Amino acid sequence: MTHNITPGTIVRGFFAMALMATSVNSHASPAKEPASPAATSVAKHQPSGAKLLKEKDKQLVKEAGEAVAETKKALDALERDNPKEALADLEVVSGKLHVVLAKDAAMKEVPIDADAVIVDFDGNLDSVREATKKAKHLIDAHQLQAARQILDQQASEIRINVTSLPLGEYPGVIEKTASLIVAGKIDEAKAQLYNVLNLLVTETEIYPLPVLAAEETLTEAYRLEHTTDLAKEDSRKRVLNLADETNKQLELAEALGYGTKDDYQTLYQGIKALKETVHTNKFQTEWDKLYKSLREFKDRLVHPAK
Repeated sequence: MTHNITPGTIVRGFFAMALMATSVNSHASPAKEPASPAATSVAKHQPSGAKLLKEKDKQLVKEAGEAVAETKKALDALERDNPKEALADLEVVSGKLHVVLAKDAAMKEVPIDADAVIVDFDGNLDSVREATKKAKHLIDAHQLQAARQILDQQASEIRINVTSLPLGEYPGVIEKTASLIVAGKIDEAKAQLYNVLNLLVTETEIYPLPVLAAEETLTEAYRLEHTTDLAKEDSRKRVLNLADETNKQLELAEALGYGTKDDYQTLYQGIKALKETVHTNKFQTEWDKLYKSLREFKDRLVHPAK
């Protein structure tokens, strides 16, 4: 698992301190995303990326990841015409899988690795609306590729890629491979290992950066409401300004096409109600409702299948 970050690389798990200390270019993976000169913009989002990956790292199953590593070692041993070493490696694989299944025999997939790509742009609400307008004109003119180049740049998100091992199939293939090696069928054994490694599944979770920023700003408004003397006008204004900033972040997310119009209307109404209750005993109730709505909205964006 790669922990350091350099421009043009994917950010991997167990890397929180490195992430916050190193600059990352926008569209970090050159094999997937075109380069962009927004490194400064992306850098401010690195703590959010670190937090998300730390959460994912806690869900990774160490033994399953080690089983995959040993599978690759076994394949390498076969490529070097060393079946004895390959069998020893596969024995380790079986032991690791046994440990995983002992924890929960009903598990079908277990996460073994996580990485992240931060994709941002050096723009604002006006530039997004202008780009959308240009793209629409190009689509109307059936210039789809030109429109795609514009729309590809209208993204602001952290993409968390989680790779999982399929427990329903993996152990059986490993057992079959060992039998093939004992029978001297090395080419078939190698084919089995290549196939089982191809069974690894990678899913991507997308976290829109403006929505994450709105969540953080809303939390800061709550903190100020409960830790400052809101009888002072300047303190009250700070909370109101944070509410306005939350609204702006959501407007940007909406312009970028994350979610539906109905989702945002509920959130905008919640922000308005929150502003009307600053320094009253109703603030807590309105904040709870708004924060719950925002968290549920974010969850729908990240896990649309649910």
